[in-house]
Amino acid sequence: MSRPTPKRLAPLLIFCLAPLALVLAQDWDEDRSQAEAQYEIIKLLIKNDEFGKVPAATQKLFSLKFPESAEQHFVDTAERISAALSDKHQYDVAHSVLDQALKACKKKKSHGRLYKEKAWIFKKQGNDGDAMKYFEMANKMLAEVPGS
Repeated sequence: MSRPTPKRLAPLLIFCLAPLALVLAQDWDEDRSQAEAQYEIIKLLIKNDEFGKVPAATQKLFSLKFPESAEQHFVDTAERISAALSDKHQYDVAHSVLDQALKACKKKKSHGRLYKEKAWIFKKQGNDGDAMKYFEMANKMLAEVPGS
């Protein structure tokens, strides 16, 4: 009996992994729908000045298991939520949301963007020292990302 070659194994590997990829895609479709609904809840909480409920609501959002390919969408969402909170002078809540997003994200580019968002909030607060610190952290993270 001959040893299987990589050429022979490739179709078998694809055949075996295809169901797993399908299950993961279906799970993400369900989680994505839940994420969209949770984001709408968060927007309504901010609109209705129910800021104390925002951290728990964003924790539900950022605790969803999302694929790496969707991470940028979560970063975009965190930036939009923090901007809306910042516009209403809810800086501490905005920082809390960004801290949750930082824990949920794994990519350096995501961390760089979130650090930069924290820096902007510190700047709006008149806290130039922390703003400088977070802008520098953002630059460091983003410089480590190829193509940035």
